[in-house]
Amino acid sequence: MRAMPLLPGFLFAAGAMMPVEFAARHAWLAGYVPPPKAVVAALIGGLAKGGIAGQPQVTFLTFAARLAIAAAAAVFVGVLMGAVSLVCDTFAMIVEFLRPVPSVSLIPLAILLLGLGTPMRMEVITFAALWPLPKRQFAATSLALSQR
Repeated sequence: MRAMPLLPGFLFAAGAMMPVEFAARHAWLAGYVPPPKAVVAALIGGLAKGGIAGQPQVTFLTFAARLAIAAAAAVFVGVLMGAVSLVCDTFAMIVEFLRPVPSVSLIPLAILLLGLGTPMRMEVITFAALWPLPKRQFAATSLALSQR
């Protein structure tokens, strides 16, 4: 009885994959799209062998480590910006210039400079996490010092 609500979704997915399977098997999509049957077989094989199951853990640990590094650096710079006017004058323009830049737009540049690997992912994550934080820390530190 529980499987009945899921049946229309599975039937739709199977029906949507039939033209792709047909086109891939008849070499209309050769070199671009593998047949869905091959994709599902590779997914099942990867899950059975454990090759896919460990990747989310690696991704999460990479993200958590780089977020911690970015947060520590941002808090340090933000506190310095709020406490020392020379540091604020030095970093304010850099922070205001880089803060609105979307990290996704830097991925092609990061690929060119760092390649397609973990270092590139780490630097993009650090960049994305770093720039919103100093401005907030600067404001909090300035407010705290002004109320003394």
